[in-house]
Amino acid sequence: MLMLRDFSGKPQSVNETLLRLLLDNGYTPVLCVPIADETGCAINSENDDILTVVQNALRAEKIFQFIEAPGFLDRKEDPESLVKTITRPELAAREDQVEGRMKRKMLALRNLFEGGAATVLIADGRTAHPVKDALAGKGTLIQ
Repeated sequence: MLMLRDFSGKPQSVNETLLRLLLDNGYTPVLCVPIADETGCAINSENDDILTVVQNALRAEKIFQFIEAPGFLDRKEDPESLVKTITRPELAAREDQVEGRMKRKMLALRNLFEGGAATVLIADGRTAHPVKDALAGKGTLIQ
């Protein structure tokens, strides 16, 4: 019998002790896929799911999400239609407005806020200095 495994899954926990140790000692941890399953095998996961688990553990005040667009666009093909701010109550309506991968991202954003996030900034990860640009206010601020 041939057994197939898809090597993907949803994160259930994060090593909060290690993350706090790194943060408390001036390090900036960078988290990404793959993640380890219950047997230690590397598997794929969605960045949004990883972020939610980390947020639930650390309760970050501000979260930056980098995407392949200048931020949330009112019209997905028009970079000039950048929405500068979205309120939490607007998230559900904005989720209805989008399609494809952005719909999943909007659901993940609602989950972040349900988990206690204070502020999320969606910014362009394709620029030469994405973090600097986000800190300068480029992108979409959600609070």
